[in-house]
Amino acid sequence: YFDVIVFSSRAKSAKPQPEIFWEALEKTQLMADRAVLVGDHPINDVKGARNAGMHPVLLNRKKSYSTMDDVDVISSLKEIHPYLAS
Repeated sequence: YFDVIVFSSRAKSAKPQPEIFWEALEKTQLMADRAVLVGDHPINDVKGARNAGMHPVLLNRKKSYSTMDDVDVISSLKEIHPYLAS
């Protein structure tokens, strides 16, 4: 299903450090400002993606997190299409 998978154990860095995100960008040949990262953790995923220059989208399936300012939040992956189209 995936063209690229990046593991922290092989990337020599872990989320939220930007290096692991940059490695994924390099492997996919995407520019950070054109990439969307969907993750379920406000620090590891949202902060990490921002630090790498990517657009974060928080996947909040269980409504575990209250509304977060200045971050797009979805409750299902079915809601991701508008973020990929823009």
